[in-house]
Amino acid sequence: MLFRSLTREIGLDERLFGAVVAIMGAGGVVAGMFSGRLVDALGRRWTIVLVAALPVATMAALAGADRPWEVVVLATLQAMLTTVWSVVAVSMRQQLVPDEYFGRVNGVYRWLSWGAMPVGAAVGGTLAQGVGLRSPYVVGAWLLAGAAVFVIARVAPFAPERSAAA
Repeated sequence: MLFRSLTREIGLDERLFGAVVAIMGAGGVVAGMFSGRLVDALGRRWTIVLVAALPVATMAALAGADRPWEVVVLATLQAMLTTVWSVVAVSMRQQLVPDEYFGRVNGVYRWLSWGAMPVGAAVGGTLAQGVGLRSPYVVGAWLLAGAAVFVIARVAPFAPERSAAA
């Protein structure tokens, strides 16, 4: 969908799409390298709040982006926030879940997250085809807003502030 949005909606040359994806990937790598420092600076709870709330804004902004550079910046920021979330969530799960349950908890987490991806792709594709290419970003922003409320209310309060990992 990002490919079609960039090439059809805002006119990015198709040959540059690989560069866009590479920039997003580089942003994710950089975020992974510095996520521990971010947690040290903000604390784990505030980092969770940040990476739960900001994707709502970036997804909503993607729905209205009109220039290729805007999409690249927003999508890269989204990738960075997702990476920081992954680092913080995995390290927190490792710290909080007892060893005897860790495999099961990790398996359910991965089953839910990876299982949601094809469902989201199908729903997003259907929305894009039926309503327009920007509609999945709007719906995604609303879904992320709901997830952010849940995470901020139910996960962040239980986050240990410090640990050896992020």
